[in-house]
Amino acid sequence: MRASRADEVLRIRPLRAEDQRRLWHWLHVSLWDPPPAPMRPKQILDAPHVRVYAQDWGRRSGDVGVTGEIDQAAFPIGACWMRLITGGAGLAYIDDETPQLGIAIEPSYQRMGHGRRLMIGALSAARAHGYRQVALTVHPQNPAVRMYEECGFERRGLRNGYHLMATTLVHRPYAFSGYSPRWPAAFAEEAARLRVLLGAEVVDIHHIGSTSVPGIAAKPVIDMLPLVRSLGALDRRTGMLQRAGYRAWGEYGLAGRRYFTRDREAVRTHNLHFYQAGDPDVERHLAFCAYLREHPSMRDAYAALKRHIHAMHPDDVAAYASAKTQWIRGVEPVAVEWYRRRRRVSA
Repeated sequence: MRASRADEVLRIRPLRAEDQRRLWHWLHVSLWDPPPAPMRPKQILDAPHVRVYAQDWGRRSGDVGVTGEIDQAAFPIGACWMRLITGGAGLAYIDDETPQLGIAIEPSYQRMGHGRRLMIGALSAARAHGYRQVALTVHPQNPAVRMYEECGFERRGLRNGYHLMATTLVHRPYAFSGYSPRWPAAFAEEAARLRVLLGAEVVDIHHIGSTSVPGIAAKPVIDMLPLVRSLGALDRRTGMLQRAGYRAWGEYGLAGRRYFTRDREAVRTHNLHFYQAGDPDVERHLAFCAYLREHPSMRDAYAALKRHIHAMHPDDVAAYASAKTQWIRGVEPVAVEWYRRRRRVSA
């Protein structure tokens, strides 16, 4: 099979009853175990607790799903589907009104962004169907956890060692505004507060995200990157930070991170991305913002993209965040290389 490029157009269409044979295959692919474990034997599909997710697809009124096709592939490359499984059955069961979701991409087409596009298409179909939320379970070591979180899923607990995750489909408008000169002051005020709370544990605190780049429109939420001496010491202070008004989310899909948020009157005001000083993942966060600040044409291109996305998704913050990802990932390698060259010159 020919390897696909990430920029090939994925066409989304409804998952139909005639796709049943391939759906059995995709259900098998979706049963992910950490490497180096092989795929489970196909006989697992005969188990009633597995068959329930795909059997007689399309014959139930609550079945909602999409599949994706590209010109270069002879068959659909994956699917994202969901169905109501009532009476407490199913690993992702929440209630009789919440469908349980599965997703699978053919192995040779994975890690190209197709899964995200299928997920967004399936959630849009679920919303149109009238579902208010969708649930799934995922192995903690599955790298897809990050994509699920970026698509709006939140962790609700553990089920048999798997993360139970759910996303709300009811659209809520989110704030979006032109650049405000108050944002640097809001960052400085919160940074001073953190230094008081954490003392000598803090090595440095950086302002990141769009609110750190003059001239860019953004959600008025201050993204901060505090560097600490020890994540272990920070973990021991989680309770103290929670009592101070922060919500703890753990790694939240990024290894080595401790993610906290702060709200005021139920409105998000700050995102805190704690890392241990020296973590290599810090560089890309700092490089991206610095690159935009020093390259007005790229800053303006990003600002225009954000305004366009907001116009397309004014009441769907998950879709807004997801739609920016491909552009950001395309710019990040260039930004990191520029950032490294600048640091070498400065040294």
